[in-house]
Amino acid sequence: MTWKSLHTRFSSQCSVCRKEVPQGTEAYWDTESRELQCTDCHAALSHYREASGAGAGARYEYERRALREASEKERKWGKVLSFLTLPWQTTSFETRAWLQGSKGEAKLGALLDAWSARHDGTVLHDCRASLRPGARSNIDHIAIAPTGVYVIDTKTFAGTVAVHRGGIPFLRESPTLLVRGVDRTNLVDRMDWQVETVQRAMDDLTVPINPILCIMPRYAASWKGTFRIRRVLITDAQGLIRLLRRRGTLHSDARETIARRLQSALPPSSGSR
Repeated sequence: MTWKSLHTRFSSQCSVCRKEVPQGTEAYWDTESRELQCTDCHAALSHYREASGAGAGARYEYERRALREASEKERKWGKVLSFLTLPWQTTSFETRAWLQGSKGEAKLGALLDAWSARHDGTVLHDCRASLRPGARSNIDHIAIAPTGVYVIDTKTFAGTVAVHRGGIPFLRESPTLLVRGVDRTNLVDRMDWQVETVQRAMDDLTVPINPILCIMPRYAASWKGTFRIRRVLITDAQGLIRLLRRRGTLHSDARETIARRLQSALPPSSGSR
């Protein structure tokens, strides 16, 4: 993001804490997302905004949401009561999911970096999907291996993950991804725009692009095996590393060309998305 300091021309509202920013007050404005932050929120998020690497974007979003919820609680209960009710009012489930996702991305990123160092591969983390109109989403990881380009979306789950293949034999319905018994096949559908973004970034290079949904269990090993739903491969970290270690026909010069093009079109984002 491109932040600049300014004095507001009219009364506005901070996008994080939702507090009023009076006219003429110093604040920070992002020219790309058109987001306004007060000086307190901007300073509180500075460390996470400038961070980079795997999971940086998800961690920034967690801190941003947690700061907003803390501000809302303070407005509701006051400074004293909000402090006393802190043990009973933690961050919401949706906000904590961003923190768990950040940890999962960082863990997988470390494994991918180790693979890259040992097998002369290339890994890009938290690539900003700038080619998606109006989007602020990131692509978690892009790995360039001898067998092609792997677009990796990392998901951290606490429950059992399974693929249901219901229906009558020979007339089976499409497989369904279940997380704790809930249909989460929409995660597979969301891989389409990521693959499309990488294809556009590579332009005229004809290289196999493999969409991967990598499951990172939060607790014990609740995921085993490798499955495919349509063109998306669903696996865990160990299964992904085994795929990347396979021998292929993509030589080192071609991998370097692909890496340079992707780094130019999809640069690593800072913590702020």
